[in-house]
Amino acid sequence: MSRRTEDLEIRMIEEAIATIEQDGEAAIRVRDICEACSAREPALYLRFGSRAGLIVAAQAERYRRSIEILVTRSLFALNETIETGDLSTLLERAVDWGFDPDLRNRLTRINVIGSSVSRPALAEAIAEVNNEAIHELAGGVKRARDAGLINPIGTPEAIAAWYLGTATSRSFVEFKGSAITDDTWNDVFIASLTAVLLGGDRAATLLTDAV
Repeated sequence: MSRRTEDLEIRMIEEAIATIEQDGEAAIRVRDICEACSAREPALYLRFGSRAGLIVAAQAERYRRSIEILVTRSLFALNETIETGDLSTLLERAVDWGFDPDLRNRLTRINVIGSSVSRPALAEAIAEVNNEAIHELAGGVKRARDAGLINPIGTPEAIAAWYLGTATSRSFVEFKGSAITDDTWNDVFIASLTAVLLGGDRAATLLTDAV
Protein backbone atom coordinates (compact mmCIF):
# COMPACT_ATOMS: atom_id res chain seq x y z
CA MET A 1 0.00 0.00 0.00
CA SER A 2 1.43 3.38 -1.00
CA ARG A 3 1.85 6.13 1.59
CA ARG A 4 -0.78 8.25 -0.15
CA THR A 5 -3.28 5.38 -0.14
CA GLU A 6 -2.55 4.59 3.50
CA ASP A 7 -2.92 8.24 4.55
CA LEU A 8 -6.31 8.51 2.83
CA GLU A 9 -7.51 5.31 4.50
CA ILE A 10 -6.47 6.66 7.91
CA ARG A 11 -8.23 9.97 7.28
CA MET A 12 -11.43 8.17 6.30
CA ILE A 13 -11.31 6.07 9.46
CA GLU A 14 -10.70 9.19 11.57
CA GLU A 15 -13.67 10.95 9.99
CA ALA A 16 -15.86 7.90 10.60
CA ILE A 17 -14.73 7.71 14.24
CA ALA A 18 -15.51 11.38 14.79
CA THR A 19 -18.98 10.90 13.29
CA ILE A 20 -19.71 7.80 15.39
CA GLU A 21 -18.63 9.50 18.60
CA GLN A 22 -20.68 12.59 17.91
CA ASP A 23 -23.83 11.25 16.25
CA GLY A 24 -23.62 7.45 16.11
CA GLU A 25 -23.19 4.95 13.28
CA ALA A 26 -26.44 5.95 11.58
CA ALA A 27 -24.99 9.37 10.81
CA ILE A 28 -22.18 8.00 8.64
CA ARG A 29 -22.66 8.93 4.99
CA VAL A 30 -20.17 7.80 2.38
CA ARG A 31 -20.54 11.08 0.51
CA ASP A 32 -19.85 13.14 3.66
CA ILE A 33 -16.78 11.09 4.58
CA CYS A 34 -15.37 11.43 1.09
CA GLU A 35 -16.03 15.18 0.95
CA ALA A 36 -14.28 15.64 4.29
CA CYS A 37 -11.27 13.76 2.92
CA SER A 38 -11.33 15.46 -0.51
CA ALA A 39 -11.79 12.07 -2.15
CA ARG A 40 -14.21 10.43 -4.57
CA GLU A 41 -16.62 7.74 -3.38
CA PRO A 42 -14.94 4.97 -5.41
CA ALA A 43 -11.80 5.60 -3.32
CA LEU A 44 -13.70 4.62 -0.18
CA TYR A 45 -15.22 1.51 -1.74
CA LEU A 46 -11.79 0.48 -3.03
CA ARG A 47 -10.38 0.58 0.51
CA PHE A 48 -13.29 -0.68 2.61
CA GLY A 49 -15.59 -2.43 0.17
CA SER A 50 -18.71 -0.73 1.49
CA ARG A 51 -20.09 1.68 4.08
CA ALA A 52 -20.38 -1.29 6.45
CA GLY A 53 -16.71 -2.07 5.88
CA LEU A 54 -15.77 1.48 6.85
CA ILE A 55 -17.86 1.22 10.02
CA VAL A 56 -16.14 -2.03 10.98
CA ALA A 57 -12.72 -0.45 10.48
CA ALA A 58 -13.66 2.63 12.49
CA GLN A 59 -15.24 0.69 15.35
CA ALA A 60 -12.31 -1.72 15.51
CA GLU A 61 -9.91 1.22 15.77
CA ARG A 62 -12.01 2.82 18.52
CA TYR A 63 -11.88 -0.44 20.45
CA ARG A 64 -8.13 -0.85 19.91
CA ARG A 65 -7.38 2.64 21.23
CA SER A 66 -9.60 2.16 24.26
CA ILE A 67 -8.11 -1.18 25.29
CA GLU A 68 -4.60 0.11 24.60
CA ILE A 69 -5.04 2.82 27.24
CA LEU A 70 -6.07 0.23 29.83
CA VAL A 71 -3.18 -2.09 28.98
CA THR A 72 -0.58 0.69 28.98
CA ARG A 73 -1.67 2.02 32.35
CA SER A 74 -1.90 -1.46 33.83
CA LEU A 75 1.60 -2.38 32.68
CA PHE A 76 2.92 0.87 34.14
CA ALA A 77 1.35 0.00 37.49
CA LEU A 78 2.70 -3.56 37.30
CA ASN A 79 6.21 -2.28 36.61
CA GLU A 80 5.96 0.06 39.59
CA THR A 81 4.82 -2.86 41.70
CA ILE A 82 7.82 -4.94 40.60
CA GLU A 83 10.23 -2.08 41.34
CA THR A 84 8.81 -1.36 44.80
CA GLY A 85 7.88 -4.92 45.74
CA ASP A 86 4.58 -3.58 47.03
CA LEU A 87 1.35 -4.88 45.51
CA SER A 88 -0.65 -2.05 47.07
CA THR A 89 0.88 0.20 44.39
CA LEU A 90 -1.00 -1.76 41.73
CA LEU A 91 -4.26 -1.73 43.67
CA GLU A 92 -4.09 2.02 44.30
CA ARG A 93 -3.43 2.70 40.62
CA ALA A 94 -6.31 0.47 39.60
CA VAL A 95 -8.75 2.72 41.45
CA ASP A 96 -7.03 6.08 40.84
CA TRP A 97 -6.96 5.95 37.04
CA GLY A 98 -8.84 2.81 36.19
CA PHE A 99 -12.14 3.98 37.63
CA ASP A 100 -12.09 7.73 37.29
CA PRO A 101 -15.35 9.59 36.56
CA ASP A 102 -14.64 9.68 32.82
CA LEU A 103 -16.54 6.71 31.39
CA ARG A 104 -15.41 7.25 27.81
CA ASN A 105 -12.98 4.37 27.51
CA ARG A 106 -15.20 1.75 29.12
CA LEU A 107 -18.31 2.89 27.30
CA THR A 108 -16.42 2.90 24.01
CA ARG A 109 -15.62 -0.76 24.48
CA ILE A 110 -19.23 -1.55 25.41
CA ASN A 111 -20.47 0.40 22.38
CA VAL A 112 -18.18 -1.42 19.98
CA ILE A 113 -18.97 -4.83 21.46
CA GLY A 114 -22.67 -4.09 21.01
CA SER A 115 -22.07 -3.10 17.39
CA SER A 116 -20.29 -6.41 16.76
CA VAL A 117 -23.38 -8.52 17.52
CA SER A 118 -24.57 -8.33 13.91
CA ARG A 119 -21.12 -7.84 12.35
CA PRO A 120 -18.96 -10.98 12.31
CA ALA A 121 -16.05 -9.05 10.81
CA LEU A 122 -16.07 -6.62 13.73
CA ALA A 123 -16.34 -9.46 16.25
CA GLU A 124 -13.28 -11.02 14.65
CA ALA A 125 -11.40 -7.72 14.85
CA ILE A 126 -12.31 -7.35 18.53
CA ALA A 127 -11.05 -10.86 19.25
CA GLU A 128 -7.76 -10.00 17.56
CA VAL A 129 -7.36 -6.83 19.62
CA ASN A 130 -8.26 -8.71 22.79
CA ASN A 131 -5.71 -11.42 22.07
CA GLU A 132 -2.96 -8.86 21.52
CA ALA A 133 -3.92 -7.04 24.73
CA ILE A 134 -4.01 -10.27 26.72
CA HIS A 135 -0.56 -11.36 25.53
CA GLU A 136 0.94 -7.93 26.17
CA LEU A 137 -0.47 -7.65 29.68
CA ALA A 138 0.39 -11.29 30.42
CA GLY A 139 4.05 -10.35 29.97
CA GLY A 140 3.75 -7.97 32.92
CA VAL A 141 1.92 -10.57 34.99
CA LYS A 142 4.70 -13.08 34.30
CA ARG A 143 7.39 -10.57 35.34
CA ALA A 144 5.53 -9.95 38.58
CA ARG A 145 5.31 -13.69 39.18
CA ASP A 146 9.01 -14.16 38.49
CA ALA A 147 9.64 -11.45 41.09
CA GLY A 148 7.62 -13.46 43.62
CA LEU A 149 4.85 -10.88 43.93
CA ILE A 150 1.95 -12.83 42.40
CA ASN A 151 0.83 -16.38 43.06
CA PRO A 152 1.32 -18.99 40.29
CA ILE A 153 -2.32 -20.10 40.08
CA GLY A 154 -3.68 -19.87 36.53
CA THR A 155 -1.81 -18.80 33.42
CA PRO A 156 -0.65 -15.17 33.00
CA GLU A 157 -2.93 -14.96 29.95
CA ALA A 158 -5.96 -16.08 31.96
CA ILE A 159 -5.21 -13.53 34.68
CA ALA A 160 -4.82 -10.78 32.07
CA ALA A 161 -8.07 -11.71 30.34
CA TRP A 162 -9.96 -11.79 33.66
CA TYR A 163 -8.60 -8.39 34.65
CA LEU A 164 -9.34 -6.67 31.34
CA GLY A 165 -12.86 -8.06 31.21
CA THR A 166 -13.63 -7.20 34.83
CA ALA A 167 -12.30 -3.66 34.52
CA THR A 168 -14.51 -3.11 31.47
CA SER A 169 -17.55 -4.50 33.29
CA ARG A 170 -17.56 -1.60 35.76
CA SER A 171 -19.70 0.32 33.28
CA PHE A 172 -22.54 -1.97 34.42
CA VAL A 173 -22.96 0.10 37.61
CA GLU A 174 -22.08 3.51 36.17
CA PHE A 175 -25.42 4.32 34.61
CA LYS A 176 -27.68 6.75 36.38
CA GLY A 177 -29.97 5.02 38.84
CA SER A 178 -27.66 2.07 39.56
CA ALA A 179 -28.62 0.03 42.62
CA ILE A 180 -25.08 0.26 44.04
CA THR A 181 -22.44 2.97 44.26
CA ASP A 182 -19.14 3.06 42.40
CA ASP A 183 -17.24 2.75 45.68
CA THR A 184 -19.11 -0.43 46.57
CA TRP A 185 -18.10 -1.95 43.24
CA ASN A 186 -14.49 -0.81 43.78
CA ASP A 187 -14.35 -2.61 47.13
CA VAL A 188 -15.44 -5.90 45.58
CA PHE A 189 -13.08 -5.48 42.62
CA ILE A 190 -10.06 -4.77 44.83
CA ALA A 191 -10.92 -7.75 47.06
CA SER A 192 -11.27 -9.97 43.97
CA LEU A 193 -8.06 -8.68 42.36
CA THR A 194 -6.14 -9.19 45.59
CA ALA A 195 -7.46 -12.72 45.98
CA VAL A 196 -6.57 -13.58 42.38
CA LEU A 197 -3.07 -12.11 42.54
CA LEU A 198 -2.12 -13.22 46.04
CA GLY A 199 -4.55 -15.84 47.29
CA GLY A 200 -4.85 -17.35 50.74
CA ASP A 201 -3.35 -15.76 53.83
CA ARG A 202 -1.41 -13.08 51.90
CA ALA A 203 -4.63 -11.69 50.42
CA ALA A 204 -6.39 -11.79 53.77
CA THR A 205 -3.53 -9.92 55.42
CA LEU A 206 -3.40 -7.21 52.76
CA LEU A 207 -7.17 -6.69 52.86
CA THR A 208 -7.17 -6.54 56.66
CA ASP A 209 -4.37 -3.97 56.64
CA ALA A 210 -6.28 -1.89 54.08
CA VAL A 211 -9.30 -1.74 56.41
